[in-house]
Amino acid sequence: MPVDFHRPLARARPLRVLVVGDSVGESFGRGLIQWAQETGKATVLDESREWCSLGRYLPRDVFGPQNSAAGCDDWGTRWAAAVRTFDPDVVFVMFSIWELIPRQLPGATDSAVPGNPALDAWQLSEYQKAADVLSARGARVVWFSIACGGGMGPRRGGSRWFVNRRTIPALARSRSSVRLIDLDGFLCNGTHARTDLGGVHDIRPDHAHYSPAGALALARWVMPIVFGRTRPPPYASN
Repeated sequence: MPVDFHRPLARARPLRVLVVGDSVGESFGRGLIQWAQETGKATVLDESREWCSLGRYLPRDVFGPQNSAAGCDDWGTRWAAAVRTFDPDVVFVMFSIWELIPRQLPGATDSAVPGNPALDAWQLSEYQKAADVLSARGARVVWFSIACGGGMGPRRGGSRWFVNRRTIPALARSRSSVRLIDLDGFLCNGTHARTDLGGVHDIRPDHAHYSPAGALALARWVMPIVFGRTRPPPYASN
């Protein structure tokens, strides 16, 4: 049975799509906006912000502990306002490397990475809060797994594996509004990361951010899934 990737529409109209994420999400959002302009099938609002983690408040260990920026941690207010005014039918959530870096838990002297049970519980709670904010008016929340970098990295047991294969699926089980698209499995299924899509080459020149043509190619791949015309790839569990 097909799974809906946007809320039901009372009448035919362009889909309202909200994008949240970091700079990788921002690069995808530009391609999605171009797709919407070319097809007339969507209106897109991109609320992504570079350098931002989704998880708030805990210091990030980047060449030493650093407090996360207030411009990142206020998404509860910013996204709630966007949901009220823009009233999206679907929200794309695309974060990347900042979800994998060490964070300092309250009262701890050392940093922890995904795979630490306490950190995983905190990260899941942040994801659940985000899903609740983003789905407050009935939107479906399409959550992308974190695609690999240039090297494949550990297939099991690394930070990306824990976020993609444990925390994000746990989120989907706990929130009926959440739909999953396994970008990591799609772009990184094999010994090397995929570099071409839909006839476009070098879709991620730095192995993270999408080129303008790559972002448009990804939008052309994603939107038929959202409209229910093609099935999403299976979400890998290992």
